[in-house]
Amino acid sequence: MRKLISTLCFFLLFFFAHAQTGTVTGNVSDATDATPIPDVSIALDNGTTSSTSLDGLFRMEVTIGRHAFLFRAIGYQLSSTLGS
Repeated sequence: MRKLISTLCFFLLFFFAHAQTGTVTGNVSDATDATPIPDVSIALDNGTTSSTSLDGLFRMEVTIGRHAFLFRAIGYQLSSTLGS
């Protein structure tokens, strides 16, 4: 019985830990003419990183909550934003 309860607690903890993440998707484009910007480096305040595809799209798995996003691309000014 004790082993069953321990196993059940482990699975419940895994379920709740897994349930506290979400997916952030978006696109990065030039502000002047709205063309997509490929290979933009995206960093979150928690250390998670990603980059945009050739068509400026990105997708990141993040913990639920408020995060600071930092965008870097060659030839563009550094940009940051808050998201939740």
